[in-house]
Amino acid sequence: MGKAIEPCIYPVKATKRYPAGFRVRKVVVDQWGEQRQITEIIRPIDESSEAKAEALEQARALVKTLERDKRTGRIFRRFDDPVKRDLPNVGYGINWSEYTPEEALALNRELKEEALEYQKDAGSATMREFAEETFLPWYEANTSKSNFQKKRAAWKAVLAYDKATAAGLGHRKLSSLRPSEIDDFVSWLAGRQKKDGSSYYSKSSIKGYFAVVRSLVKQWAADEGKANPADPAKLKTDPAKIKGRNKTEKVAGEGQLAKLEKGIELAISKSQKRYLYCRVILRYLHRVLTGTGMRVSEALFLRTEHVDWDGGTITIEGAAVDGVPGPTKTGKKLGDPAKGVRVIPMSEAVASTLREWLDLREQYDYPSADECPTIFCTIDGGYYTDDQVRDYYKRARKMFNKHTGGDRLEKAITPHDLRHTFNDRLRKAGVPSEVREAILGHADGETNRGYTNPKALEGRDAIEAVTS
Repeated sequence: MGKAIEPCIYPVKATKRYPAGFRVRKVVVDQWGEQRQITEIIRPIDESSEAKAEALEQARALVKTLERDKRTGRIFRRFDDPVKRDLPNVGYGINWSEYTPEEALALNRELKEEALEYQKDAGSATMREFAEETFLPWYEANTSKSNFQKKRAAWKAVLAYDKATAAGLGHRKLSSLRPSEIDDFVSWLAGRQKKDGSSYYSKSSIKGYFAVVRSLVKQWAADEGKANPADPAKLKTDPAKIKGRNKTEKVAGEGQLAKLEKGIELAISKSQKRYLYCRVILRYLHRVLTGTGMRVSEALFLRTEHVDWDGGTITIEGAAVDGVPGPTKTGKKLGDPAKGVRVIPMSEAVASTLREWLDLREQYDYPSADECPTIFCTIDGGYYTDDQVRDYYKRARKMFNKHTGGDRLEKAITPHDLRHTFNDRLRKAGVPSEVREAILGHADGETNRGYTNPKALEGRDAIEAVTS
């Protein structure tokens, strides 16, 4: 607990789920002269200054109430946090002064038994009940679409495990879940095979599903005040040693790209005026992604000062993930944003695309480069999110399938597929793997050295060839 910011009020740090707030801590005296410590955490509903000020006023009001009522009989306050949260009215409304000490203690025992019975029932919740009633709804409401989709994909894997095995996880009571059962789930994921005998899940998917199940169980344990069955010390599974196939990179063919680009143009031609800006921006963003292989988050962060028009290079200094600017994936993984910076060659085609888009912003009532140096900014000067761009690509595919008279783009193409496609083009052009890693900024590539890595510029001729 930090230093008191006001008498009896202490700061409380933010968690992954809740914003920073205040803890009221006050020692009071009950009707029998015994000291009782009252502790109450009050958090704002959001991070706004108004909500924080309101939470602080609530904390001050509680302190005044406790100071006014020097003597209180609320000894039920000694119950565990889950009881206080789920049974907030236990003991409230009772005039304890009407009872003798013996009667008050007897009544308190009855209330405590009631609360403990509730705890027992809550502890009997199954993993499926907790996942579908609490865990998944919270992530859907409070996190990005892509993050929620990862959680949902992991839960589908749990349901597949339940269907395929007698043991399963979904029907298991979380209060009696054993660490070995989570290990068995991971073993099943690694052993599941397709009809051709290959592994059903990739290593990265298995690691992700394992992390989600651990997170679910950890959240339940924290909410209920129980020991965590998914404590890493209790599990035999080592994420670094999980087996499975390497994830297959999805590469878009030239025919697929041509259909997608036609879908982008159809989306522009048939767009309502209020959606025209985001439809047009996709045309130019798509050309940059296919011509550089950069991550979509890196393209959304790109600013005019990052482009060296005379030198023909682009400096990738950061990324905008879920609309929030920050370091690149490599810089984040290495713990140093500077190590994630890289300089890549810019082909004439990409340079022409960027100039055309910036000129278009000047001609129409769009944010100018002076008003917003972010090249692919929103119409009000903010950052697009990865999810928004993915939705724009889905829209383009839908428009192609709807308006081309039977010709269809069967498989969806994501922005990240364009990165794999660019890598595949360079590979076919004979560009060495270390040069490709330097250009793409692979988080696991040993050749990433930011500004000190000249390898990326060695691929200039090949990039010109594959983007012309």
